[in-house]
Amino acid sequence: MIPESEYIKIPYGDNDTLTVVSFDLVKKYHTEEDVERFGKWMYGQTCTVIPDTGKSGIYIHDYERWLRQGKMKEQCAHDWD
Repeated sequence: MIPESEYIKIPYGDNDTLTVVSFDLVKKYHTEEDVERFGKWMYGQTCTVIPDTGKSGIYIHDYERWLRQGKMKEQCAHDWD
């Protein structure tokens, strides 16, 4: 699991921030099997771009939902909470 201290805060609007993780962090803190499962699970999900790196930012609520749901390799509408 990615420690909260590694979560990335990016500016959003005038006074808000978005919390994201990068795919590099997923690779750093999870097994190769987890990374593959997460990639499949994320297919079609919306991401953002992390300023200064240009890399995809995975919204923290998606990453944490994947963890809560048992690191599945696909998601269904009935899984959303």
